[in-house]
Amino acid sequence: MKRLLLVCYYFPPLGGAGINRPLALFKQLPTFDWNVHVLTVKSVTYRMYEPDLLESLDTEHIYRSGSRDPQRLMWLMGLRQVKPRAIERARPASDRFFPDSKTGWLRPAVRLGRTLVANQQYDALVSTSPPITCHLVARQLAREAKLPWIADFRDYWTSRKPAQWYRTNSQVDRAEKLLAEIAKQATTTVAVNDAVGEYIGAMRTIPNAYDPDLTIHWQQPDPRQFVIGLLGTYNDMLPIAPLITVLERLRQTHPGLYDRVKILHAGDIDPDWLHSQLPASPVAKRFTSLGFLPRQEAVAKLSAASVFYMCLASEADLGITTARVYDMIASGRPIMAALPGEGELSNLLSQFEHSLVYPPNRPQPAAEWLANRIAIHERGEVAIATDTPQIKQYSSQKLAERYARLLNEVIGSPPAT
Repeated sequence: MKRLLLVCYYFPPLGGAGINRPLALFKQLPTFDWNVHVLTVKSVTYRMYEPDLLESLDTEHIYRSGSRDPQRLMWLMGLRQVKPRAIERARPASDRFFPDSKTGWLRPAVRLGRTLVANQQYDALVSTSPPITCHLVARQLAREAKLPWIADFRDYWTSRKPAQWYRTNSQVDRAEKLLAEIAKQATTTVAVNDAVGEYIGAMRTIPNAYDPDLTIHWQQPDPRQFVIGLLGTYNDMLPIAPLITVLERLRQTHPGLYDRVKILHAGDIDPDWLHSQLPASPVAKRFTSLGFLPRQEAVAKLSAASVFYMCLASEADLGITTARVYDMIASGRPIMAALPGEGELSNLLSQFEHSLVYPPNRPQPAAEWLANRIAIHERGEVAIATDTPQIKQYSSQKLAERYARLLNEVIGSPPAT
């Protein structure tokens, strides 16, 4: 078995979409002859926690260093959880840190990493961002130990490019210079999709994935009620308002079908923001948010859904493929996606013939599509299949297989048989 050190800030018991990719590598790479050791941070204050994701795993080789970043310091002061709006309000302060607010983790992580490298005989390093600080940790360790290093990008910088994130040209220039340095100094670079890859100059694209351990819990929806499912965090980047507009149109054109519709959300959401997205209309009464749930419970609740809804607010976000969309794909349900143009999400969903991509400002075609889906649902003609080859290409096993192939190339080793 070859040995990999994976550097990531976001890892269970932290929850949310950011932990999906490193957790998939930790769980699945051993199947392909790569043992994974994780270098991450000690307990920090965060929006959500999913400690159950570690319950069935061997955690002996998960190593956690201290940190002087704000989230770690808040934890040490006794604060355990923050709300999404608090994070947004704190952003101007976080922009004073470079490359991100996790820079206080850099030196403690490098110190622990040096000890690990000296004692564990790693064959390679992988760092995955955001935060970009992870790459700085791995870069230092790779330099000192002369180890192959793969810099993995789940997003451009944050979910936005530096030019969209920072307020001054000097900040943007500094960030772009650092990205160019990482791309040049890493042994190779990987991105989750072509848009991110083109921006950072990645040498390989390896898409995100769903967890097959969750897929087995998807059930057939009840034909007596048509449910539109929403999974994960929704906010200004992923608004709900376009769905409300479609349902208003459905209410006008197909009132009998509209009466059968409910909206069910599982995930983190700001109640004040949600209120702004749900106008004083009959549609608002059909919306139920269950809040954040453990993953298996969220799947159990959202098995009631017949379709899922996705949206991106801005053309600037068309290079994003949010991690949740792979769980939606794994459910076997069609996805209706309100997108302001062609991009990575539309390219992905075009592979699934029953899904719909539509412009947010054209609700009528989407309302007709929805009416057709309701009719199919009520006839009992919906057959949910979660194990098709088309879906399985986005499983975490496939992600690990692609990564193992790349790792073997990087160290000059023949692939596992």
